[in-house]
Amino acid sequence: MTVYGPMCIEAQEPKIETFSDLLKEASKKVTEDYFKLPIASKVEEDYRERVYCYELYHQMRCLWSRFHNPDKLTLTAEVDKRGHEHFIKTLLDSKIPDFLVHVAGGMGNNHTVMEVKTAKADSAKLSQDLIKLNDFMNMRSGAYQHGILLIFGDSKRIKEEVIKAREKAEEARKGLKPIDVWIHDKVGIPAYEVTSVSVSKAVTEH
Repeated sequence: MTVYGPMCIEAQEPKIETFSDLLKEASKKVTEDYFKLPIASKVEEDYRERVYCYELYHQMRCLWSRFHNPDKLTLTAEVDKRGHEHFIKTLLDSKIPDFLVHVAGGMGNNHTVMEVKTAKADSAKLSQDLIKLNDFMNMRSGAYQHGILLIFGDSKRIKEEVIKAREKAEEARKGLKPIDVWIHDKVGIPAYEVTSVSVSKAVTEH
């Protein structure tokens, strides 16, 4: 992936203990230029997601040296798994996740798989990402321990769409894995988790 944005500035700052804390800190650093591109079509919506992902990836990489990381996890983006021996002839053969946190080169420590969507996404698109995350967390070998769906932009309508998306995903995948849904709705403010198990309950409480 090509990374755009300012260079990282090294600083002697405290360790970041968890990946959730790192995601909060990195999302807070995503500036308005990457957050609020205008959208007039599906093509532009997809482009906006890519621009936001590039900058979020850059900010996470800048913070990675502060991440408490005894397992030597690696952050990668848009990893194409097609042709991989563990994915051939499976539901994931053509799936490309936005972010992976894992030990590269093996299947023994797959930590987090994350998808990103704009707040303009409807329940159909969100449910597709929930299903994809579920399938990565449900692999027979090397299943990912955590799944995150990060939604950025104005959250006024998105919470209802998430509830609908969860219902659609549960119809498609019985026993849907617990997936963490995060919302990043303001520039300069960290993304926050709205649910880990019960979407229909949790998204109405924040």
